[in-house]
Amino acid sequence: MDLKLSKLTCLEVDNNPTFEHDANQHAEKANKKAVALSDLLWADGHRICAVGGSDVHLKETEHYGDAAVSPKPGDPSTWCYMEEMTPAQFLKSIQACHVYVTRNCEVQFFCECYKASGERIPGAYRFGDRLPDQCAIMGFELKIKTRERNAQVFYLNDGEKMVLLEEVRKDGWRQYNGTITFSAQETYHWIRFGAETRKGILLFYANPFTRGEKKPELLTFGDASSHLDLHQIQ
Repeated sequence: MDLKLSKLTCLEVDNNPTFEHDANQHAEKANKKAVALSDLLWADGHRICAVGGSDVHLKETEHYGDAAVSPKPGDPSTWCYMEEMTPAQFLKSIQACHVYVTRNCEVQFFCECYKASGERIPGAYRFGDRLPDQCAIMGFELKIKTRERNAQVFYLNDGEKMVLLEEVRKDGWRQYNGTITFSAQETYHWIRFGAETRKGILLFYANPFTRGEKKPELLTFGDASSHLDLHQIQ
């Protein structure tokens, strides 16, 4: 029986990074496939929260394949916006998609929404939020601290990749500012912020902001697989 996507609350998009050193597992490619699948589902109007595989199944002295280091808890890390540290608030955060995933980096983010007239729309917005329908422009400030020298920081605007240029660097933090304008002709938009290495390996994945609604056309995992050529991902 094919899995109904309406039954899914979350999707793991990044597993233990040292797992890729086991030649029989093809973990690096599997992680890229998971990211592509998540993007496809958001583009189709689903709200399935992307999370990272933060757990570890080996002892501190054990390695995957020829990895130089042992896996460690929290790599990747799944960050949830929560009002208090309770199981109920954790579940609420996942259900609202107020979540982002990182590997060896820290993230700070702030954004504001404006009407077409330029008037600011009151409110605080988090990754995964539904933006107001009257939001015509989003202004944002993104800061990232990472040891990856050549990290590519970007956002996807309805799937189109826009690479960001670093504007300020202070105390190890790289700052990126920008504005995103929403088309009045489109009834649904999704904006995902992220960062990756030169090889396309995930460093940062934020659950997308959305504006408007879209009735999903992909109803099962089989539907999604048929629309995503996973074999083309390198």
